[in-house]
Amino acid sequence: MTLSACGLLLLVSVPLACHGPPPDVKADGRAESAPSGRPPQESDARQPSAVAFRDVKVFDGKSDKRIERTTVLVVGNRIEKIGGAIAIPENATVIDGGGRTLMPGLIDAHAHITGLSLTPKNIANPAADIAIASANYLRNCLMDGYTTIREAGGADHATARLLAEGQIIGPRLYYSGRALTQTGGGADFRTPDEETDPCGHVGPFSVMSVITDGTAAVRKAAREELRRGATQIKLFASGGVVFPAEGHATRYEFTPEELRAAVEERRLGTWPKRP
Repeated sequence: MTLSACGLLLLVSVPLACHGPPPDVKADGRAESAPSGRPPQESDARQPSAVAFRDVKVFDGKSDKRIERTTVLVVGNRIEKIGGAIAIPENATVIDGGGRTLMPGLIDAHAHITGLSLTPKNIANPAADIAIASANYLRNCLMDGYTTIREAGGADHATARLLAEGQIIGPRLYYSGRALTQTGGGADFRTPDEETDPCGHVGPFSVMSVITDGTAAVRKAAREELRRGATQIKLFASGGVVFPAEGHATRYEFTPEELRAAVEERRLGTWPKRP
């Protein structure tokens, strides 16, 4: 079983307990492994890291019963073995679960990490505030046990790059970029008195959506998000519950031809590399 298939394992409220002296803690809060008592070997750098979760109850998400009081060995990004009598590698980090539950990480299939309020227009919030809020959102997701999220409008390549570089921490991120909406649709956040298009034109408020009408415009908008690495395209097919337009929520909808254009572009595009 690979971690990439089921998400990182989530250990609920388990203190770390390692063989030998406790790990040193750096100033930034990261743990540094204590010396193992033997000189470093040249082969160590080539060996994937190993972590053994000992004395845990395993819930695999498939069975309605837990595996009681067992050990789980993870080597690199693979769950190598599950069982009570596992030979633990000498250089492995051992975490004593104390009988707590070990389970696959959770998946959030609909998230908006850039929306600081119910209206994602974010006019009152500068770009720096939005970036900080996004980083905090991602970190909190991971600390709450979510190891994968599908972002449905707002996150973009810049956020994904920061995650990949380790400058911020968070779950695997599958992002849509800016969601596509029609004039008066669910992500057209203009009030009836506004004629400008702050969420559809380039600017600091273009963090969640782009307003696009007609098949040609929909194709171009979809291609733009795919160009920037979006792993899926988000469409507001009709009006929504938070949009401020005066018309009824079902009055403005993408036509079948517009929807088909977006689907065709996604189907023709190459799939971005998985996080």
